[in-house]
Amino acid sequence: MASHNILADDHILQLLGDGTNSELSDLSDEDDEYFQSTEFDCLLNNFDDEDINLLLVEDVDDKETEIVPVNTEPKCQPQNQALRNITVDRTTEIEGPNNTVTNETIETNTSSLEYIEKHNIRWKRQPFVPPNIVLNKPNEHTYPNSIPTPLEYFFKYFPESEYENMANYTNTYAEQIGRLNWKPTNSKEIKIFVGIHLYMGVLNFPRIRMYWEQKSRINTIADNMTRNRFFELRFCFHVIDNNTIPTNNIDRFIKVRPLYDLLKKRCNELPVEQNICVDEQMVPFKGKLSVKQYMRGKPNPWGIKLYLLCVENGQVYNFIIYQGSTTEVKPDIQKKYGLGGTIRVNRFVSPPFLNDKVLSKMGRGTTFEVSSDIPNSNIGLVKWYDNKPVSLGSNFITSGTPDEVSRYCKKEKRYISINRPEIVKLYNQSMGGVDKYDQLISFFRTFMKSRKWTLRMVTHAFDMACVNSWLEYKMDCKHLNIVNKNIMDLLHFKERLAETLILVGNIVIRKRGRPRNSPVSLSPSPSSSQTPERQKRIIKRIDQRPFNEVRHDNVGHLPDFDNLDNAVRCKYEGCKLRSHVFCKKCKVHLCFTKRNKCFTIYHNENEVPTDLYF
Repeated sequence: MASHNILADDHILQLLGDGTNSELSDLSDEDDEYFQSTEFDCLLNNFDDEDINLLLVEDVDDKETEIVPVNTEPKCQPQNQALRNITVDRTTEIEGPNNTVTNETIETNTSSLEYIEKHNIRWKRQPFVPPNIVLNKPNEHTYPNSIPTPLEYFFKYFPESEYENMANYTNTYAEQIGRLNWKPTNSKEIKIFVGIHLYMGVLNFPRIRMYWEQKSRINTIADNMTRNRFFELRFCFHVIDNNTIPTNNIDRFIKVRPLYDLLKKRCNELPVEQNICVDEQMVPFKGKLSVKQYMRGKPNPWGIKLYLLCVENGQVYNFIIYQGSTTEVKPDIQKKYGLGGTIRVNRFVSPPFLNDKVLSKMGRGTTFEVSSDIPNSNIGLVKWYDNKPVSLGSNFITSGTPDEVSRYCKKEKRYISINRPEIVKLYNQSMGGVDKYDQLISFFRTFMKSRKWTLRMVTHAFDMACVNSWLEYKMDCKHLNIVNKNIMDLLHFKERLAETLILVGNIVIRKRGRPRNSPVSLSPSPSSSQTPERQKRIIKRIDQRPFNEVRHDNVGHLPDFDNLDNAVRCKYEGCKLRSHVFCKKCKVHLCFTKRNKCFTIYHNENEVPTDLYF
């Protein structure tokens, strides 16, 4: 153990002396080489009673007094040259809890915004003076004369030429891994493959194999691609050649980057509106991936994070895939501003807000405002008390022109009107764009149960393009004054897009073979007690009319005869005859005789109809 020497009382008194000497007096002025005398003189000059106003905020419950300096501007010229280009002359008067500006004159130069360190910001309890911002008018949207088809909207994001590239890269990967009995694919089969995935998002069966099973068979899917071929394409699907990936690659999503580059290219072409928002989106995925994120409180907490730039209705203008330190952001911007986040009041140079108890005593609707005094980069902070305090910051507007909103009061048990700052109103109007876009995707998200993150990202890109196409379609319909009942909702839009991707340009050839025996029902059907004549009379054949994209593609429309006892009504517009001939692709009955050529006229868009004989 360490020994401690105890000093005697006489020795201690001798060291203390008479108490007038100090060790600090032995230091000379030359020893302090790092003392900034100019800053100290400036501080002494500013330290006057007339130049400092103290605001006493008394808390009645706690009986404490808070002293907050209101005006702490130094008289010395600041070192930052950017702060010199401003002239401010304000006369303010305080009315109640809020400050009101009675006279103000601001002259600012039109230089670019300067970067200000957080610790250099100084707050004042005075209203925010909005800058003179001149916003450019948004680009005018070019509307079509007639509504395009869903397939035409979708091809704006992923053109037809890209499906050929997908087919080539898929064949290349199958050869690289030595896939046995691999049959090379083509662009038509890739379109069918994409359309089947979109169709699965609409129907949303719990298992993929159910689309080919006898009980729950979907003819649009099962007649155009076999189950084994679907899984084989899914295993080998690629949009890039793996051998072209550089060894020093830092892009962790390079395997799906071509798809997202095409998607971003079209999104950037859309005319941007003034009120936009930025928020994060989660692509659900629980497999192995180093950049996988966990966000508590989200509907899908585990997944891949994207930052979206959206408008109020949810349309996407731009996006960034988050991948940690290698996220596609300029290094200088990322170093200064980071990758986004929430500004905490206690970590933002402690703005002199009133505490929550004082605001609660003032009542709901109370607004307290502080602002900085930074040339060309002035910041205003607002603390608004609703049922809880809400803090917002902006360099555009704060209180602005308040309006009244209705809120329910538990004490009075009725609705009351309270004041709401303009910044809260604008925030509520435009902040939900990304959330609305997430909601639209989640309605009919492509079913994907795979450990491969590439498949999850590929199907998500197709879902994003589908939703953005539908939003474009709605805007065009609104401009052309189309009645709401004639506008397709997202379900029918995606269903039609999936069906046309599968059928357009494809020849439907059903696989021959003995059909599987249907299972015997354990309970008798309700119609088992009816006579055969009655059952034959009830059963009717209903032809489902195809979409115009499928009807006029001029591929695979072959006639065939049915085995029905009675002929079926011709589905050509204006014809009232009956026929046993039907189209194998469109699945509709049409006249195909020497006198009535409804079959030919029906499938040719530019065919001039001849006289029909009834």
